[in-house]
Amino acid sequence: MKRSAALALLLALALTLLAGPAQAAARGPVVLIGTGGLSWNDVTGQQPALSRLQREADLGWLVVRSVEPSTCPIDGWLAVSAGARAAAGDPQCAEPALEQNGNTTTVAGWQQYVDQAKVDGYDAEPGRLGDLLAQAGLRSAAVGAGAAIALAESDGHVPQVWDSNQVRDALHTDPDVLTVDIGTTASQSVQDLDTRLRDTLAVLPTDARVIVASLSDSGTEPELQLLARSGPDVTGSLLGSTATRQDGLAQSTDLFPTILSALDLPIPPTVVGAPLQPVADEIQDRPGHLRDLEQASAAIDAIVPPFFVALIALQALLYLCCSGRWVPRLATAFACVPAATFAANLFPWWRAGHEGLALTAAVLLCSTVMAAVALLGPWRRAPLGAAGAVAAMTMAVLAADVLSGSGLALSALMGLQPVVAGRFYGFGNAAFAVFATASLLTAAAVAEPLVRRGRTGPALAAVAVVGATAVIVDGTPGLGSDFGGPPALIPGFAVLAFLVSGRTITRGRVLALGGLTLIVVTGIGLLDWLRPAEQQTHLGRFVQTLLDGGALTVIERKAALNLHILLTTYLVVLVPALLVLTGYRLWRRLPLSPQSLQQAYRQSPTLRPFLVAFGVSMLIAALLNDSGASIPADASLLVVPLLVAVAARAHREGQRARIGDASGSRTMARADR
Repeated sequence: MKRSAALALLLALALTLLAGPAQAAARGPVVLIGTGGLSWNDVTGQQPALSRLQREADLGWLVVRSVEPSTCPIDGWLAVSAGARAAAGDPQCAEPALEQNGNTTTVAGWQQYVDQAKVDGYDAEPGRLGDLLAQAGLRSAAVGAGAAIALAESDGHVPQVWDSNQVRDALHTDPDVLTVDIGTTASQSVQDLDTRLRDTLAVLPTDARVIVASLSDSGTEPELQLLARSGPDVTGSLLGSTATRQDGLAQSTDLFPTILSALDLPIPPTVVGAPLQPVADEIQDRPGHLRDLEQASAAIDAIVPPFFVALIALQALLYLCCSGRWVPRLATAFACVPAATFAANLFPWWRAGHEGLALTAAVLLCSTVMAAVALLGPWRRAPLGAAGAVAAMTMAVLAADVLSGSGLALSALMGLQPVVAGRFYGFGNAAFAVFATASLLTAAAVAEPLVRRGRTGPALAAVAVVGATAVIVDGTPGLGSDFGGPPALIPGFAVLAFLVSGRTITRGRVLALGGLTLIVVTGIGLLDWLRPAEQQTHLGRFVQTLLDGGALTVIERKAALNLHILLTTYLVVLVPALLVLTGYRLWRRLPLSPQSLQQAYRQSPTLRPFLVAFGVSMLIAALLNDSGASIPADASLLVVPLLVAVAARAHREGQRARIGDASGSRTMARADR
């Protein structure tokens, strides 16, 4: 009996082991149901299919940004096909179409899409998904013209394509991948789309792994689009990816690696997206979380221009008209605004009836608190005390944000805009500009009392510690993730260290510094590149681009973006105007005269070194980064008011000293008589 029982147990175990792979191989097809212009805000409870997805599926927002600010349906399907930003180059947003030549079906205008991808410079290869599926020997089927674009091979040929009402027929071919185009809100109502979605879901096998994605915008304004995932592996979570690192946010380019991953196919290392994955399953109110993301994203774009125009105008008014003891106080408060634009996202301003007023009030509150700390603390008596306090708080706010996942930066006035899809975590250009300026000034403020007492060794160590911290926070993948930041920060801090310690900047030291910078930056990129592709940030993917010979394309795109910024962005015009006004104010014999700056230099031996280091960092950053022309302008929003505050304080101290000297002279004269 015991022997029989043992044999039965071994037989059961063997059958289980044999059944495991068979069951894994029997997984249902990967199904992408695509639409366009559809938002979770369109779901009112009157659409049974969408309402069921909202209750039961994994949910998220899809960022569909393509080459142009507004994404057409063809652009969205091309992103699935290429796994990169791609566009038809058609301002009229024509509907996708097919051509029939005997038994061969091709996508109409395919060669135009291929040629346009080469011009756009995003390394897109339309037909890449179809080629990989064909090479793997997998079957695919497309229902509708848009769906055919996703599965077309590099020559535009579509292996199997069916009319829009033939989903059941397409399934009879037993495809591994099925794409279905159910239309867009441009030609159908939300109710009609829901009906088509319901009919499509009804005929799918129960083990199908389904993605429902709105792949294009509804008009000329970019918006977040609906995204859902259903099937046997659904957990009822939010959707995300390592490409965005934000709960509830994914990109169109994430769909390409998602399909490959579901089919157990290797993901090419050059792919810019990452597979969709469930995140934040502890969030109970998923629709509420998604609503917050969308409301903030939709509101922030209209608030940014008037906010900064008003900010710059108020500063100009201050520098031209105000005098006396209020100048350093108000200037210090203005210097707190950049950090406050991030801290303001601690308050749900987007839920207010007047989002612009609510956000401005939140920024004003945070700025006031920071200014009070800077002006009332024990450090206020030091020449760089209040300015250094503002810089240290700014550095701390931005560092804490990237350490906690960049939640404050998302949809912030100087942060990351989801619909722009430039980046979703870490330091964007504006955040880097503010962080770099704050870090350099923090180091100068910490070193100042040490230099004044002749302790250059500890002062040098202080600069090194602050600089190392800044470079680590800015450049580490998953934190600042800023490939263009360390090459600007390291020389800036090195110049500051040389000048603070009294060392001469020689040609040999410049060459050594360049070598050190190259080693650090290369090391950061290589360490990220060595990680698995799905875990890499854009730093590792940038290294792969260079290895693939894409350096020239990257340089051309950076140059084009910088030229566009110089010609179109208001900050690049207004901030230099603010600098001119400030220079005029400093030049005149008013409270902020050149003598005041000289007095400030005498009071603070690290102020001039800071300004030199700041100039070096900003110049390098402007040359190396995408849209780098905006970096000095963004940094000026912090450095200009702090410079005004320091100079005004020095002027006041100089006046007091002159009054004291005059009073002492009169007293001595009376004593002589």
